[in-house]
Amino acid sequence: DGSVQTKQESGKWQKIILAAILIFLSGFSLYDSFALDGSLPLIQNHFVIRNSQTALINTFCSFAHSFSLAILWVLGDFIDRKILLSSSIGGWIVSCVLSSTAQQSKYWVFMTFRSLSSIFSAIFGVLIPVVLADLFDDKTLGKALMSLFLIESFTGIISASITSWFVTSALPWFSPLLIAPPLSLLLLPPLICLIKTRKRSRLFKKRSFRDSLKLFSIKSFLLMVMGQTFGMFNLKASTFWTPSFLLTAWSYAPSVFFGLSYPVVISINSFVSLLGSMLGLPIVMFIAHSWNFGTSIMKDRRNSSAFPIVVSIGSLITVLVYLVVLLSTGRNFLLSSISLFFTSFCSAAEGALGQLMMLIVVPRRSRSSAVSLSRLITGILTIPSAQFVGQLTDLFMAESDVLEDRFLSFRNALLFSWIFVLLCALSYSFVTCFYAQDAKRAKEMDEMDREAEEEADSLLRSIEARNSRMLRSAIHSPSLFLFSFGQEIILRRTSESLEEEE
Repeated sequence: DGSVQTKQESGKWQKIILAAILIFLSGFSLYDSFALDGSLPLIQNHFVIRNSQTALINTFCSFAHSFSLAILWVLGDFIDRKILLSSSIGGWIVSCVLSSTAQQSKYWVFMTFRSLSSIFSAIFGVLIPVVLADLFDDKTLGKALMSLFLIESFTGIISASITSWFVTSALPWFSPLLIAPPLSLLLLPPLICLIKTRKRSRLFKKRSFRDSLKLFSIKSFLLMVMGQTFGMFNLKASTFWTPSFLLTAWSYAPSVFFGLSYPVVISINSFVSLLGSMLGLPIVMFIAHSWNFGTSIMKDRRNSSAFPIVVSIGSLITVLVYLVVLLSTGRNFLLSSISLFFTSFCSAAEGALGQLMMLIVVPRRSRSSAVSLSRLITGILTIPSAQFVGQLTDLFMAESDVLEDRFLSFRNALLFSWIFVLLCALSYSFVTCFYAQDAKRAKEMDEMDREAEEEADSLLRSIEARNSRMLRSAIHSPSLFLFSFGQEIILRRTSESLEEEE
């Protein structure tokens, strides 16, 4: 008994360490993405390009991202997850490092390697939450996904402070882009040692693509994809251009920022955003879980639709406070900082629960396909996001080089992008109507899959045991061998028929 308990404890800690490695790798990947956005002034100066040309980085990366998701959607279940995860992380590290070697006249080289890094990061970005869902269940999975969101928020926010320091320093233009790859390289060996190959039955593999198409019949899943698409359209555009917008606002009206330097302004905004996320995340998760399971402050008030209700309320409030952020930036630093805090606080609802809700409403066997498909659709439809805002800024600014015109062009373009935040909130509000029914159906399908797999595995074990007896009978009795061989054929055909019926 003691040895069994020790083995269980060891397995538990291995899961926790593996989850921590995956979460930090996701954070490093997101940091690199935000560092690229924050380094736009350095990239523009190095390659001597305009805003619309700069936005091509985002456009090409989005195309590459979508391509990798399409391949993963079709082939992801047929490739060993350990190999796919470790090789994609290694490829991402190499591509990021090579992109920094581009010469001033070789902008296409930089875009090529950044596109490759986007392909690799998209692959392990899909696999990380799926692996976490394999490791944990129910409330533990919620905590793991909450930690994933918290680390991603933290690294995404501090990247702005770090890159702002590089922007105002005399270091090489690629310096902020060479932080995440070495740190990720340190985590790759323990990841390879800890992650195990997940055995998948033939029953699962034969049905994987067919089941991935059935995802389109899940109404709450489709609405979540719509919400993610609208929200990501604004997020991609705003994160790509916000550092440049803030730099322009700081240059245009330094008195509004109380004479603070640009790195200090970025650091304050980063701290405010981080504080909002860190406070909002546990509060939102506590309320949502209490309401969903009928515990703590919501004792005996269980509501199976608690998750989408909390997300929709948080999204609707985010619509209002984010509008205040855009209008007050460059006008009132205190008001914009307070609004930024509440934006991060309220948006924590979607960040903490959005991924969890999607994993709940789809069957376990389709989780990888669901995450890939949702990100594929989102990636394709948000390809022109940064280009859209970049073209608007050039349109509003025309040929003017006046700093005020540049500031107003950024603000007006981002206000156009705000419309997608509103559409995101409306989409999540409609999820409430279908979530409970879809979650119940997914749970029933998981139970049916478990029974079918047990039956198929039992039949396969019978075949293997009979094969062993056949070898012995072939030596001692040829006639008994022929009889056993005939039964083996019947059993195998029965197994294949069972898989085809499923």
